[in-house]
Amino acid sequence: MRRWIIPFLAIALLLSLVGNFVGLGYALGQWRGERPGLSLVEGTIGAYPPELRRAIRAELAAGRADFVAGIAELRQARRAMIAALQAVPFEPAALREAQRNVAARTAALQQQVHAAMLAAAEKRAQQP
Repeated sequence: MRRWIIPFLAIALLLSLVGNFVGLGYALGQWRGERPGLSLVEGTIGAYPPELRRAIRAELAAGRADFVAGIAELRQARRAMIAALQAVPFEPAALREAQRNVAARTAALQQQVHAAMLAAAEKRAQQP
């Protein structure tokens, strides 16, 4: 009669482990989710040496508020562009303006990343 206890406990242990890993993955995802735009930067600086990546991230963290605001502006500009694409009746001038706005917001973010790269490289060059 007790033969069912061991398989039952093994299944319960397995389900508990799966639940713990799923919960941990969710918690880590939420914690990492508080860094909007960093994945955008990681793709750009991924090939750089680790110490340079850390320095660039530190420079971006110093200006985090501006960077996050720039990302919010880019997202808003993209929403406006999608609305212009779906507008009935379609207005080409409105779409062109929305596209220019998206391009300008993208360029502004790119300039922020480049400025952080330059500042990190300058600080690195000044170190003994």
